[in-house]
Amino acid sequence: GTNGQYMLQGLPAGTYGLGASAPGYAPNWVTNIQITGVATQVVMSLGVPADILGTIIFNGQPASNVFVLAQMEGNASFAMSSAITGNDGKFDLGNLGSGTYDLSIIDATHGADWQTNGVGVATGQQLELGVLALVQPPINTPPAPSLAGPPPLSLNGPPGWYPPGHPALPSNANN
Repeated sequence: GTNGQYMLQGLPAGTYGLGASAPGYAPNWVTNIQITGVATQVVMSLGVPADILGTIIFNGQPASNVFVLAQMEGNASFAMSSAITGNDGKFDLGNLGSGTYDLSIIDATHGADWQTNGVGVATGQQLELGVLALVQPPINTPPAPSLAGPPPLSLNGPPGWYPPGHPALPSNANN
């Protein structure tokens, strides 16, 4: 309704989850709501959204049209955000709720994909990841596994994330 209240009627007894979202606000969800046949009140609020930002380069150049997806760990079907990089390689995953996200990066143009888990954001945070440098694996090498540890230290290794100023980045990558 106009005051933000909703009523769901006719639900059979059971355990439910409830999610809410609105443009410009962080989504929220409540799990393990027990419905027993009596009216059950659930109070939730929408907060200030968080953002995950970054720039993707491929072999030293900004990578455009790369799909970037953030999915909340344990709640991927409700809490997610996606973006496509611009000509400058930049992306902004917005309207995220506070929590920990798994990021997937898919560069169909170059046949590269990459995933990292455990990226945490707090309410209202603008988390800048810096430059994510994807590199071409050596020829005749099997595809690199998903990265789950520290960033690679070589441009000849698998795609990965390098912090700003890392020697593996081109000198103009931080501009």
